[in-house]
Amino acid sequence: MVYAEEVKGFCQLLMKCQSNAGLSLPGLDRDFDALNFDENSKYKEYFLCVLKKVRAVSESDKVDKEVIARIFHASDLRGDELEEIVDCVVEKDTPEDTALQFRKCIAKHIYSLLYCYLL
Repeated sequence: MVYAEEVKGFCQLLMKCQSNAGLSLPGLDRDFDALNFDENSKYKEYFLCVLKKVRAVSESDKVDKEVIARIFHASDLRGDELEEIVDCVVEKDTPEDTALQFRKCIAKHIYSLLYCYLL
């Protein structure tokens, strides 16, 4: 049951970031499925919040590739797929732009977030 508790905790983290960014669940899930979050500052704020909450962003607002690798390794990604995720970390002009670019890049590995709201 440890896994269920970890998922529940992660989902609570996502909901907190969603609330902080002023995003609604139906719109958020629909936009995730359609990958429709290009330049909306609320999405940038949301993605950066998530990265900070999982401690993947340093105090200097840099994404830590080692933390990203550990997080996704724990979710059973291995080999080329894990390397693709880590390679998605590309520093942009702002931390928010970096977070958005990272999320867009990993989109094929991340599924709908609705399961979080079913717990």
